[in-house]
Amino acid sequence: MDDAIEMISQYGHLFDCTDRADFIINQIQNAHDSFEQAIKHIPKRRVAYLIWRNPWMVVDNNTFIDYLLKLNHFDNVFSNGFESRYPEIDTSALNNVDYVLLSSEPFPFSQKHIEALQHYTDAKMILVDGEYFSWYGDRLIILLSYRRS
Repeated sequence: MDDAIEMISQYGHLFDCTDRADFIINQIQNAHDSFEQAIKHIPKRRVAYLIWRNPWMVVDNNTFIDYLLKLNHFDNVFSNGFESRYPEIDTSALNNVDYVLLSSEPFPFSQKHIEALQHYTDAKMILVDGEYFSWYGDRLIILLSYRRS
């Protein structure tokens, strides 16, 4: 979050629109504070965030996606320091998760992938908009306006 806010501030200076950048930063910070208050009592859930198929790939730690998962009280089961930030996995590794999040990018997961994965896990599977999890900046305002249940 700090990196995203710093980037917006730098763009504001670079493009001589600091008032607009400050406005966006303020909106993000307010949305962030409100979001944290809204979810503070929601229990943590174990999650896998898939970004690719053939091979199946997930996000590890030290990624913006992992940060957003933590912000949402998700425990990324693959946030344990693989050699790659986007490690390949075997589908058997999905046995012990509450949710499998299937991103729309960079691989466009769809309902047919949910059906294929249901053979390997009882986790609830959700198609998610990868732009909100991957592209920071002013999209954070919209992302933080969602509420998780």
